[in-house]
Amino acid sequence: MDAPQTAAVFGGQGRPAWVAERPWVRRDSVFPFRPVGRSIGIFEYKSVFYFDTFFDLSGDAQGSRSGEPSLANTLGVFERRGGMTREVCEYVMAGADYPLVDRGE
Repeated sequence: MDAPQTAAVFGGQGRPAWVAERPWVRRDSVFPFRPVGRSIGIFEYKSVFYFDTFFDLSGDAQGSRSGEPSLANTLGVFERRGGMTREVCEYVMAGADYPLVDRGE
């Protein structure tokens, strides 16, 4: 497993929301990166590979919008090219029934 490469491809900025109120989790050692979302799906479209993920309460890939429950219904689509991961688009699912995620339980 190549942890630095995994972090470069699938990491988002900031820390996971569930550790925010856990003072025993040190900022500098436990989490070398925050996954960009709850799970990762990889797919191919027109001979290009992408990955997608639903965001969580930690925020989007840039670490913005943290704590917004509606973000749990937002699917980000990403492409890795030239050593850079970039978000291509977002799909927002309809509805107000947002999943309860990142509660640290």
